[in-house]
Amino acid sequence: MALLYALVLRLLHALLALKAKLQRGLVRWDSLGLAWKRRRPRRAFAGGRGRGKGVGGADGDDVGGDEEEEGRRGLEMARHDGRALRKLPVHVGLVLSEAAGAERGVRDVANAVLWCVALGVSYVSVFDARGMLKETNGRLMEEVLRQQREQLGSDWSKRKVEFVDDQSAEALLQGTPALKGFPDPDLVLRFGRVESTLGYPPWQLHLAEIIPVGPLQGLCYEDLHSAMRGFAECEQRFGK
Repeated sequence: MALLYALVLRLLHALLALKAKLQRGLVRWDSLGLAWKRRRPRRAFAGGRGRGKGVGGADGDDVGGDEEEEGRRGLEMARHDGRALRKLPVHVGLVLSEAAGAERGVRDVANAVLWCVALGVSYVSVFDARGMLKETNGRLMEEVLRQQREQLGSDWSKRKVEFVDDQSAEALLQGTPALKGFPDPDLVLRFGRVESTLGYPPWQLHLAEIIPVGPLQGLCYEDLHSAMRGFAECEQRFGK
């Protein structure tokens, strides 16, 4: 089973949803849709910003200031980078396969969601194959809202966040148009070392580009931006 979290954002509105039953959740942010799924592709381990180092521990088990600082840095860059991309996905799915520390994982996922939002993505979905987010009892939603308020500032202060009920979240996962206008993902970012979408509904992936990103732990903005650039530069022929 999988924990689905959907965060929806459009212009003045965003949608985030959480289904805290087994592995799914969904949250709604007004008119636009953002859906995300937990699981993560591979990422480069050498060079650039160091990964996996939290305050008080070399392996990143302790939640420290690194994720906070990286989140702020990434948001500043994303606000400008989004305008430079030739095209943006409408719906980004985040698929998570690895077991990161729950608290740290929440911050890394929250960073990824808000970076997508700042780049201009309308829908973000998180597909949690291992149920990590379920263990945090809604902390992902709290963290996204906190960072949205503290880091995105007054420009986002009027955005309203609503939570979608379990029935709507389940219907969305099963491909039922429970949420009007909520599209299938056109880009899926896979986090972790497993080369699989781990149960992500295949009927929602028929037109999606699937790009591996790397480990979730210690996620840095450049990893996500690189995947976005790859999507912007690819030519989707849709079978032609």
